[in-house]
Amino acid sequence: MQNMFSFNLIKNTVSSTVVVSPVPQRNNSIDIARGICMFLVMLYHSECYFPTSIHIQPFFAPFFLTTFFFITGRYIVKETAPLSFLRKLKRIFATLVWPYLIFTTLIWLPKAFAHGNDVTIKSMLYDVLGGTASWFVAALIVCEILFYIFYKLFRNEYILLICGLSLLILGTYLKRVDPAPSFWYYKEAFVNLIFVCLGYIWSLHYNVIQKTLSGKYSLLAFTSLYIALFAIFRYTPVSEYDGIMIDSFKSLVLSGSGIVFILKLSEFIRNQPVLEYIGRNSILYYFLNGGVILILSKILNKINIPHYYVIDFLIAVIATAVITVLVWIINRYLPFFKRFPWENNRSLHFAKKG
Repeated sequence: MQNMFSFNLIKNTVSSTVVVSPVPQRNNSIDIARGICMFLVMLYHSECYFPTSIHIQPFFAPFFLTTFFFITGRYIVKETAPLSFLRKLKRIFATLVWPYLIFTTLIWLPKAFAHGNDVTIKSMLYDVLGGTASWFVAALIVCEILFYIFYKLFRNEYILLICGLSLLILGTYLKRVDPAPSFWYYKEAFVNLIFVCLGYIWSLHYNVIQKTLSGKYSLLAFTSLYIALFAIFRYTPVSEYDGIMIDSFKSLVLSGSGIVFILKLSEFIRNQPVLEYIGRNSILYYFLNGGVILILSKILNKINIPHYYVIDFLIAVIATAVITVLVWIINRYLPFFKRFPWENNRSLHFAKKG
C-alpha cells in the first residue's frame, strides 16, 4: 500500500509539473528583424513617392522582403505536431488570405484614384481575386502552399532544397520572358520559395548554426560580407544575356547574406519594444504603409517641401507613428481585420510567430 501511495504521488507530481511548465518565450530578435525590414519597406515607399537624388533602396532591396520569406520557413512546420494539409490551408486562409481580401478591397478604390487606374467592378475583382493587388502577400500565400505540398510529399530537407532551387531558376526565367504581373504572382512565389526552404532547413539545424555563426565579431563579419558582395554584384559589368543560372545564383547569394546580416543585427540590438511591436504586427503595417506614405508625400508636395533625402527618412518615421496608432485601433476594435474569426490568437502566423 505504501509503495502504491508513493507511485501515485510521483505520478501526480510529474503530471503537475507538465501542466505548469512555462510557455517558451517569444524570440524577440525575430520580431526585431521583421520590424527592421518593415521600416525598410516604408523607407522604400518614401523614396518611390517622394523621390530625391539619393537612393539607398538598392542596398537593402535584396533582403528586406526575402527576410520575411525566410522567417516564414523557420516557423512554417512544427515538427512535434505538423498540421494536416487541409488544416494548413485553413490557417493560411485565416491569417493571410483573409486580411489580404479585407485590406486590398478597402484600399483598392483610393489606390485606383491615386494612380489614375480604371475604376470598375471588373478591374477591382481582377486585382483582388486575381492576387495582383499586393504582390508580396500574394507570393507569400503561394509560397506557403507550395512548400507544404512539397513537405507533405517528400519530408526531406535535401529534396526540398532541390525543389526550391529548381523553382528559383524557373521563376527567374519566367520573369525575364514576361515581367508583367501574373496570377497571384506565382512567378515571384517561385523565385522566393527557396528562402522559405532555407528558413525551414535553418530551423532544423538552428543550434548548430547559431553556435557556428556566433562570436564577438560575427555582426561585423556578416556586415562586411554583404557590403562586399553588394559592391561586386552591383558594379561588375553584366550582360543582358547572362544566363538564368548566373542571375539565380547572384540573387540567392546576395539575398542570403543580407538575411544573415539582418538576423545578426537583430540579435545585437536585442530589446527594442517599438521594433518588436512593428514586427509582431508586420502584416498590418505592410497593408497600411503605402496609402499613408502616399498621402504624406502629396501633402509635402502641396506645401513645396524640398526633395532632400532627410525628408524621405522623416516621412518613413511619421508614417510609422501614424500606422502604429491605426494598428492599435485595429487590434483593439477590429481584430477580425487581421484574422478570420475562427482562428484564435495562438494561430497567428505572419504577425505573431516567433
